[in-house]
Amino acid sequence: MKAKIALLSTLFLLISFTAGPCEESVRLTNGEWPPYTSQKLPGNGLISEIVTQAFALSGIKVEFTFFDSWKRCYVLAQKGRYDGSLAWARTGEREKDFYFSDPVISHESVLFHLKQTPVTWMHIGDLKNLRISITNCYFYGDEFDKALTRGLITANVVYKDITHFHHLFQGRTQVFPMDKEVGYHLLRSFFPEKEQRRVTHNLKPIAKFPTCLVISRQIPPDRATRLLDAFNRGVAHLRKTEKYRHLIVQCPL
Repeated sequence: MKAKIALLSTLFLLISFTAGPCEESVRLTNGEWPPYTSQKLPGNGLISEIVTQAFALSGIKVEFTFFDSWKRCYVLAQKGRYDGSLAWARTGEREKDFYFSDPVISHESVLFHLKQTPVTWMHIGDLKNLRISITNCYFYGDEFDKALTRGLITANVVYKDITHFHHLFQGRTQVFPMDKEVGYHLLRSFFPEKEQRRVTHNLKPIAKFPTCLVISRQIPPDRATRLLDAFNRGVAHLRKTEKYRHLIVQCPL
């Protein structure tokens, strides 16, 4: 009898966990950052798919709205016009606007450059004489961002990741930081093999950090707490499943 009760209790917990409020949905801003987020990829990219599956375990449907500008993604969620956004690295400034989830995916940001102009560095300040470009609204790690703020290095700001490669081939940029997988995905997707062979990256990463789902501090606190709890439970459970391993393997990283 005790065994049956234990079995029924376990089944009840499983049903409770997977069968959340059927009509509830969460509205999130999103942008183009393939292979992690993109309207053009199955499941809207790896991070988008993980977020969708994690919320689904609590019966919550995800509604993504994609924007061309990551700044717009940020501001619309910041103001509470959407419940939140993805995917963002945790910083002190951003924590003023958002609640951060548990990490979704870890990233390695590296410096891309042409093979004909190798880059060697030990400290960020070693890059001060190079033409550097960065993407607006991105986080490149504390050391790199502090060096920019203090004027130890300077950088030209662009608004789309692909622009870095165009500027690199045109000689307008010598080096730029980017998530390694994003950089090579862009190269393979938009440039001929001849151009791809001209590019490499420095083996020393400038930063390693996770990105998270963020929930706006402007939505009702009880809703924000419920959404965060549902997501964190869901992503923790998802990581233990074969479905999660399948997502990672199938993603074109």
